[in-house]
Amino acid sequence: MRLNKTALGVLMICLAIVLGGCGDNARSTSDVDTVSSAKENSDAVDALKPAVLEIQLLLPDSNRKMSGVKVDIQWDDSGIPSNTGAWSNQEGLVRVEFEHGSQLLSVHANPGNYSAPGSIEAPAVLFGGLTHSIEMVLSPAGALYGTVYDIENLPVAGAKVACYFYSPEFVDSQEDLKIGVFTTSDDQGRFALGGIPAGPFVLEGAFENQMSVWRPGGMMEEGASYRELEIFLEPAHSVYGQVIDKNEGPVAGVKIVAGKPNRRKNRRSTDYENLFNYGPRASVTRSADDGTFVLSAIPDSQGWNVNARHPDFAQTHVVIDAGQIDVWVELEETISLTGVVSDGDGTVLSNTQLWLLTDEGDVSVSSDFEGFYKFSSLRNVDDVYLIAHHPQHGTALMGPVMIAGESQVLNVPLIAGQSVSGTVVDADGKPMANVGVQIKGSLPRDNFSESRLPERFLGIDSSLTNSEGAFVFENLYHNDFQIMVYPAGKPAVLERGVKIGDALEIRVIE
Repeated sequence: MRLNKTALGVLMICLAIVLGGCGDNARSTSDVDTVSSAKENSDAVDALKPAVLEIQLLLPDSNRKMSGVKVDIQWDDSGIPSNTGAWSNQEGLVRVEFEHGSQLLSVHANPGNYSAPGSIEAPAVLFGGLTHSIEMVLSPAGALYGTVYDIENLPVAGAKVACYFYSPEFVDSQEDLKIGVFTTSDDQGRFALGGIPAGPFVLEGAFENQMSVWRPGGMMEEGASYRELEIFLEPAHSVYGQVIDKNEGPVAGVKIVAGKPNRRKNRRSTDYENLFNYGPRASVTRSADDGTFVLSAIPDSQGWNVNARHPDFAQTHVVIDAGQIDVWVELEETISLTGVVSDGDGTVLSNTQLWLLTDEGDVSVSSDFEGFYKFSSLRNVDDVYLIAHHPQHGTALMGPVMIAGESQVLNVPLIAGQSVSGTVVDADGKPMANVGVQIKGSLPRDNFSESRLPERFLGIDSSLTNSEGAFVFENLYHNDFQIMVYPAGKPAVLERGVKIGDALEIRVIE
């Protein structure tokens, strides 16, 4: 492998520091601890010899050897990221040879029987003639044991059982997801799965035109074992459909979500307080260029709801009756405002309340499990403002949004922890308790009503000082504010030019 200019520069720097020392003390950026070092196989670097990478897989405070674990090694091949896979031996050791000067990027350990998956970023240049060692201390894995049953409560042999390392709600919203681990039930329908990391998970089963109608899921505790779980299968069939507009023309790219009515509320308890049995997984797909789509698995005995969503059309709901094999979805054109709500790290936020402030009134919607929101039928509005609020993730005031007869997309970022705090004291500097304090933001434009400022709209504009004279206004948004203090029997005090993050001391003078 030839070194590119970047690799050559890194190589020369590492050689200048210490022969074979590049990559020392590499640390994990995930849930594993690593120590990376290079030890000499000869007296000096030898470009004609291979570089050796040794990865030792360990569990914390355990003598168990992590054998049979697949490791994926990402490295740079002349500027092109490449991947090499290898398995750990009986000693839990992975040993791979690379050409002199190869650039190591990262290492990913897949789930093992006793270890959860883990990853590290480990940038280093691998020198010929030297062995570079990495210790990966992996988290203990959880295990799931149970039985797959059919509609008559008989065990199902040979059923496919898959575990997703996501919540059931998240799995239901995705078109395609990577399976964490999988297995096949034995002659008595029993299954066992290891390698489950701490966090959310859901199991699913399938067998010869059958799908899960009850499936366990919840939160895995680190290293825990959950036994006597049950997966129930039922015969299922495909439903073929087409999406059309009012002129019976096909509509492409429509997101189709089909699921059992009230599926998010309909769940059963298990013997474990953090595990539940959930109903069948929703079917998620998109219409093709000719408007057609296929829902691959719908239980034979159940009626399902179908939701069709496209930014140029009103959201549409239709029903699939039990045993129905085809469905037509007709969309009505509309002007809409859509977008995704996310936090400061880009994670989508569900259950965010949004209000569109129009001349004809205020319209409210909530973001779904993908953070998606939609205001439909906006033909009679022009420029509008939007308020978004999530109790744990903050508030936003956005606008003016220019609708102007066309659908618009507006993504909404919410940043938690935006607040204004302060203390009210008397002329001698002593705190004043139970003093009324009010906050008001600057109007975004002259004809904007004060009642539509988020702090007034949401009812978070007034407070009382505590026994130490302190107050705080949380879940605020970017704006310039003024603070009004109303001490009993004394003139009000006005503080102008207040900004997010300010900590004030407001003195009340006789």
